[in-house]
Amino acid sequence: MQFIHASAMTLTLLLGGSLASAQSGSQNQPHPQPGATWTVVLGGQVGQYTAKETDSDGDSVGTTTIGGRSIKSYVIHMNDQLRLQISETSGAWLCDVPATALQASTRDLTGQGTLSLRNQKTSSPVGDCRIYTRALPTRATVPWSAVTSNLEWELDTPEGVLAVRWPKLDQLGTWGKAPVGSLTASNASGQVLAFTDKSGLVVALMRGTNRADYRFCTVEQDGQSGPGFLTGRYVDTSTKGDPKELGTCALRPASSPLPVSVSGIPTWPLPISPNQVWEMGTPQGTFVGMVGTRKTSDGDFTGGWLGSQLGLLQINRFDVGTRDEGVLFLHQTDQDDLLACRVNQTVEFAAGIQRDQFAGPGILLDQKVKGDAISLKSGGKAEKIGECWVRRLVTPLVSEGLRF
Repeated sequence: MQFIHASAMTLTLLLGGSLASAQSGSQNQPHPQPGATWTVVLGGQVGQYTAKETDSDGDSVGTTTIGGRSIKSYVIHMNDQLRLQISETSGAWLCDVPATALQASTRDLTGQGTLSLRNQKTSSPVGDCRIYTRALPTRATVPWSAVTSNLEWELDTPEGVLAVRWPKLDQLGTWGKAPVGSLTASNASGQVLAFTDKSGLVVALMRGTNRADYRFCTVEQDGQSGPGFLTGRYVDTSTKGDPKELGTCALRPASSPLPVSVSGIPTWPLPISPNQVWEMGTPQGTFVGMVGTRKTSDGDFTGGWLGSQLGLLQINRFDVGTRDEGVLFLHQTDQDDLLACRVNQTVEFAAGIQRDQFAGPGILLDQKVKGDAISLKSGGKAEKIGECWVRRLVTPLVSEGLRF
């Protein structure tokens, strides 16, 4: 059964809302006029809602571009909340903003994200969501000349987002975890020295007072095409022996409105907590999911996947405390079909040799934890369908607003 186009009120009722709560009530709620574009952060991803028309209930009908797709959507005005509803045949993503946080002049809204599937009696919370009543600015490619002309940057690293300020190249500056605008000598975490060599830019971060403890973000001049940022390698030189590559770094001017998510280096056992964003790659597609605040009676985390197919997320630890301990990442469709990625600390390589996948250098290149993909059709038997991987995405979009 597909969603009925008759009205946003009808859709709300089909998803379990009440007639009383679905009335277009409060006049102080912001409303996107036809042609207007709003920005939404839902499930740890950024999308844009474009209003097409206002229906007979006074609600907005449009589309949301998110996760690489354009999906029919609605902005629904209720007495107790404003709802952005991104609707598909199998269900919907919802962002509900309580009425107490609404005013007609409000530009930044914070709400609760929810995933609702067609055949499920309950919905699954998927963390915080945000709505910005304006379009996301277009980000131009950062020219290489900005390396010398721009003195304030933000640096995405596997260890978090850093604020970086230097007077000019080859002169000591400061870095810290506070936004650049409030970075001072008192809250700086260390000194920074940026310089260029024959291949590109090197940003050296001195940690504390130990001059032997450095992190380097090395950015090559060739091959930079990302809109609004430069990418490089993040390296640790504080240990004896060869420098240890920690993953990817992304350098962007401090005025850039949208942080770039960078994967963290995974450790075992995998740390799992609410509001985390996970990416899962399987033979059936790649999905991005967000862990909600609700757990099952067995203590498993739940949430939702936003990918080529909507699905409920569940993360289950098994054989805890044994050599076979592992984690199961589950994707459940509205038809109760299950797709899973089962990961363990050890994986089987060539010739049947079991190796600790967290001990080798390979995981530092893409931050992917490898595993077995399993498919279970409703009413059928579980079967392996190939390899899979998961990795946690570290993105300040979950906890910080966009600056524009």
